[in-house]
Amino acid sequence: MPMLYPKPLMARDKIRIVSPAGKVAAEILHGAANQLVKMGFLAEISKHAFSEFYKFAGTDEQRYQDLQEAMNDDSVSAILCARGGYGSMRIVDRLDWTGMIEHPKFLIGFSDITILHAAAFQQGIMSVHGCMAKDFHAVDIAAILSLEQILLHTDVPISWNAHDFNRSGSVEAPFVGGNLSVLYALRGTAYDLDWSGKILFFEDLCEDLYHVDRMMQNFRLGGKLNQLAGLVVGQFSDMTDQEFGFSAYEIIQKAVADFSFPLAFNASIGHIASNQAVLHGGNYSLTVNENKSLLSLKSVSG
Repeated sequence: MPMLYPKPLMARDKIRIVSPAGKVAAEILHGAANQLVKMGFLAEISKHAFSEFYKFAGTDEQRYQDLQEAMNDDSVSAILCARGGYGSMRIVDRLDWTGMIEHPKFLIGFSDITILHAAAFQQGIMSVHGCMAKDFHAVDIAAILSLEQILLHTDVPISWNAHDFNRSGSVEAPFVGGNLSVLYALRGTAYDLDWSGKILFFEDLCEDLYHVDRMMQNFRLGGKLNQLAGLVVGQFSDMTDQEFGFSAYEIIQKAVADFSFPLAFNASIGHIASNQAVLHGGNYSLTVNENKSLLSLKSVSG
């Protein structure tokens, strides 16, 4: 299926900030909006972005309304999610993607927003796995620049140092994935992505190590791993349950040890200050050798 590639943003194009998941302080979103203006864009904050309903940024209805309105608004060129946390899964099945298909726009976020990337991919729309409004005040300038480059259709390859668990090789394929826990939660749903022939990437935060092992064993036993074209492992930050005996990277390496696809650990993708933006659904080349790993956008998938 050919993928829809949103047009590159131009000066004074409009980016709307929405909060589809966890609640976030108003001053943080205003700060992110100011940063977008400094980058040359127009910034809007959705009606309910500051709302609170327990852990959520408003009720399911409020969060759905804001996201749907942004998706439908032809004057909006990109949708920047405020933060992750939890909540997108509660509204994803209500979304009407017609407006996004007719007028594609960049949907930006990561972590809990993985569910929206999966849904967008199934609609044939590419999206951006990158830093969110909540992150703007805390990430390195390199993370912001990588997001801007994606929005402007400027491809800057991502490279990082070799890791002992890497497996050398080179492949070109569609690039999909996101947060490991969310990918696991999608199993058995209509949003469970077909990973066959894809370069998969994932990252995670604050998970018990035995949970990571259980997820990886589920993917292995369920046949999700054996048909991958490649695997990029991002950052696994603040893992807990150190008594499990293996690190997150050791767990992953053992789960894919029987396969032959290129394998690249320690990518700067995830809950870190240097979180690099990538185009979910884009066609990337992945090259892994004894010195480094290199990820470069080649074309759109399809």
